[in-house]
Amino acid sequence: SIFYILYSGTASADTLGQTAVFNIDPQYEYSGHSRISAALRKVSDKANWYVSDEYWNGASTTEQLFFSSELDKLVSEFDTRIYPTEVSFWGSEWNPGIDNDPRITVLLTRLIDRAGGYYDTSHEYQRSQAAESNEREMVFINTSGVLNGRAKIFLAHEFQHLISFNQKDRLRNITEDIWLNEARSEYSVRLNGYDSDFESSNLRRRTIAFLESPSEPLAEWKNLAPDYGAITLFVHYLTDHYGEKVLVDSLKSYKDGIESLNEALRANRFA
Repeated sequence: SIFYILYSGTASADTLGQTAVFNIDPQYEYSGHSRISAALRKVSDKANWYVSDEYWNGASTTEQLFFSSELDKLVSEFDTRIYPTEVSFWGSEWNPGIDNDPRITVLLTRLIDRAGGYYDTSHEYQRSQAAESNEREMVFINTSGVLNGRAKIFLAHEFQHLISFNQKDRLRNITEDIWLNEARSEYSVRLNGYDSDFESSNLRRRTIAFLESPSEPLAEWKNLAPDYGAITLFVHYLTDHYGEKVLVDSLKSYKDGIESLNEALRANRFA
């Protein structure tokens, strides 16, 4: 049975089959909606998996079965690879977090074509602090990624943002420079082994984007493909030459951006 709830900030366990109304960024939502309803289709050890009603109800029975099958693979990949790999490397997300639930929320819905997924820090604040908050540790993933097998890449990327929020904003009271936060998320794709086959990899896409605009400034973030190209190649260069610990130490620093990297390089005796 499906029943609707709208979160009021009081913690309550999610129940398989329930439908919740979520705030969503209209810049990313495919039809420009700012609120959507979604049903809890899967519950795993590490996440609650919601699928938007608009997407689900618009799919045929055959499409729903295929989507469910592909979603099962993504659920397993997150619980057994992405979550343990990233938490052991970067540190933990806020857990049990603002919703007092040890599981994060993954909302699968149709996003604009150029967005594989997104993360918004506002959902980790109380509604009294951020009016559009869903009061959850959550990420948004494009349903198209589930269908074409790329969702694991997007989820690996977005989950790092959840971790970064906890490690920087909450524990150290500092907001990371966007470009460096994105660089760590791009490195998370590599951490999970998704760049090992270069021809089909995220790294190849980023390299092509960089080569099309190689003079893009590293630290001037415009959220365009060349920006991702620049930070991805930079973070690979950084770790290949100075080791992964520099990148992790910069996350645990009370400084941000280039200052945090310089501090980490000094701490590891590279400067």
